[in-house]
Amino acid sequence: MKNLTLSKTFIAVCFLIFLSVDCIAQPDTVIGIQNVFLNNTKDTTYSKGKNLIVEPAKRNLRIELYPPLSIKDSFSFYLEGYSLDTVKTHFPTIQFTNLIGGHYILNIALWRDGHKYAPLKINIDVKEKLIEQDWFQITLFLSILLVISGFSFLAIQYNYRQKMRDQNLRLKLSADLHERIGALLTSINVWAKVLKRELTDQLTEENQETINKIIGSSKDATQKLRETIWLTNPEMDLMNKLFERMSKTATEMLKPDTQPEFDYIPEEVENMKISMRQREDVFMMFIEIINNIRKHAEASQAFVTIRREKHFVRLIIRDNGKGFDVEQAYEGHGLKSLHWRAKRSFIQLNIQSELGQGATVTMVIPEL
Repeated sequence: MKNLTLSKTFIAVCFLIFLSVDCIAQPDTVIGIQNVFLNNTKDTTYSKGKNLIVEPAKRNLRIELYPPLSIKDSFSFYLEGYSLDTVKTHFPTIQFTNLIGGHYILNIALWRDGHKYAPLKINIDVKEKLIEQDWFQITLFLSILLVISGFSFLAIQYNYRQKMRDQNLRLKLSADLHERIGALLTSINVWAKVLKRELTDQLTEENQETINKIIGSSKDATQKLRETIWLTNPEMDLMNKLFERMSKTATEMLKPDTQPEFDYIPEEVENMKISMRQREDVFMMFIEIINNIRKHAEASQAFVTIRREKHFVRLIIRDNGKGFDVEQAYEGHGLKSLHWRAKRSFIQLNIQSELGQGATVTMVIPEL
């Protein structure tokens, strides 16, 4: 029994010696806050166990720790709510800049010989700036929305009034052209015919030719004036009105043996609006194409197909004439005006033709 007591005493003494050696080998492993700096100014309000309060104007935070580290020691830390990435450093200093308002938890640990010691948590409350507070952001958003809505309303009102002014101006212009210029041209045509009839026996061939030119020119001018009045009339800013005019014009321009065949469904384009410029360009392009068929194509058939698709109208004009070389024709003046008008009114224009194979012109007209 005495020997057993001595053995226990010996073991206890050895254990105490081991603990003493371990304590000597391991310096202090307790982490503490030595200093806190906000915007490089020492903060004297923080105390252990309390939240660290950061004012909105002082968001550059620096924390100095103790104990000082040996060569083999390091600190690790990460800031919950900011980033979960762990940072290791051999310097007893932790720094953050421009923290956003909110609540954070700073986790710190000491690493020594591969072991983690004395984990420490610090609650940090960064006070929100005025612009970071929910009520301010909601108010700001609603204010911006109100301003945008106001400007949008004013823009719509201005656009509407501008359109009304344009329409009234176009109505007045078309009425003036019809009443004044149209009446004047009609009078010139009538007077020339009266003069020719009453002075038939007294006129020379040269004079009769001159009067015939006056009659022909006044007739052409009257036709051009009617087209201008039609183009400026806002009541005609509809696709179906445009196609009705195109059908009538093509029938008048082409020879009786080359009358065009129109294939379209009026209901598809009814009340579909286009701008005055689009209407003018489409109409003038159509006239140019029909005129080329009449003068150069030597065609016996002409076909006009109109189809409304999702956001545009496809207009196809084809003939069975002698055709032409597209590249060579483009070098001249013939096709340049078509491409210029198409570009101006955002119309996709495609011209296909081969010698002896006729020609096909496709226009894709966007809907307003």
